[in-house]
Amino acid sequence: MKRFLVSVLSVISVLGLTIPMSLPVAAAVQTAPSGLTATAASASQVNLAWTDNSDNETSFRIERSLDNFLTAPSANLTASANAVSLSDTTVSQPNTYYYRVVAVNGADDSTPSNVAAVKVDVPSAPSNLSATIMSATRVDLIWTDRSNDETGFRIERSLDGFATAPSATFNAAANARTLTDSTVSANNTYSYRVIAVNALGGSTASNVATVKVTNKIQAGPIDPAFIFNGDPNTSFPGYYQDDQGTRVALLPGEPGQAIDPPDPNNPYQVFLNMGEEGFYFLAESGFADMDGTGPGGKLVTVFATEANVDVPGTEVVFGRIRIFAQVPAAGVYLFQHPWGEDTIEVTQEDVDAKRGIRFTEDIGLAERTFNLVGNSRINRFLRQTVPPPPTGWIGDGVT
Repeated sequence: MKRFLVSVLSVISVLGLTIPMSLPVAAAVQTAPSGLTATAASASQVNLAWTDNSDNETSFRIERSLDNFLTAPSANLTASANAVSLSDTTVSQPNTYYYRVVAVNGADDSTPSNVAAVKVDVPSAPSNLSATIMSATRVDLIWTDRSNDETGFRIERSLDGFATAPSATFNAAANARTLTDSTVSANNTYSYRVIAVNALGGSTASNVATVKVTNKIQAGPIDPAFIFNGDPNTSFPGYYQDDQGTRVALLPGEPGQAIDPPDPNNPYQVFLNMGEEGFYFLAESGFADMDGTGPGGKLVTVFATEANVDVPGTEVVFGRIRIFAQVPAAGVYLFQHPWGEDTIEVTQEDVDAKRGIRFTEDIGLAERTFNLVGNSRINRFLRQTVPPPPTGWIGDGVT
């Protein structure tokens, strides 16, 4: 709004004389600028923009402060009449600047605009980065976003713990906190770090998260629900994961689960609701009349990721391949199965003694060394197809 003086001809009669006089008329105060914004364009430039709400200012005074105007402005900049923007190229990092704009017309300045604050600095570094192997071809990343001024994130990957330049780089949008890397392959160790970026550059890197991608099954974290009496050296992994990302859990008490009942005199087994033996994964089959010629042959196979326990601290998980067979004649027998093949020789003495074939391979028999089972040939969990399994079991088409 305009602020002005108007000269009015007034006639005052004094002792019969007519005297012309100029009398002041009150003028409207200028309206303050509004909508001020401040954006860091680089490490040495802040771009300002505002709305001009007056029509007779002679200029604008842009006031800058380092303490949100608790004290006098640290700098004053000038823009011409009718201007609605200004670039401040006298800033430096790392600083936070506060701006306000005043419309100027001689001594009749407007009140200041709103205050706009801007941080001239790179973003704060992300934190708490973790990397989880989801399969032999997928790693999932998650981190904490600690900045509110990033324009995106740069995720760096290394095969040597960043001893040399990153081997791969990925991008994520502002405010992202997760990324899926589907370009990994088995038998490699990958290290990751995350950097927040904006127009001023990149933050320092987050912590480094390292994972080994393998086509072996791997143990998940200890299941806190099965920790006994608060002792961290008890319980079992919450799940095992195969090279396809399928996870199987030890589910004591679940209907149909192959788990021994607990010994009522064993408090730990009662707590776990599991006896000495339980299974994360079990594929068992039996065949009679092996050679198709009539009686005389019987085969039982067991393929499992098995858990054993007696007392706290004795937990063991191992991979088992077992082939028991009664065979009608001596010879060399070849057994082919989803995890390879086994060639077993049977002597006539074995046949006469009705020993037949008694083959067991147990890998990982060490207390509380849960990833040793990864050395077993059981590296992928089968899916049931016929008949369809109950909901929640592998092969149900959902789980």
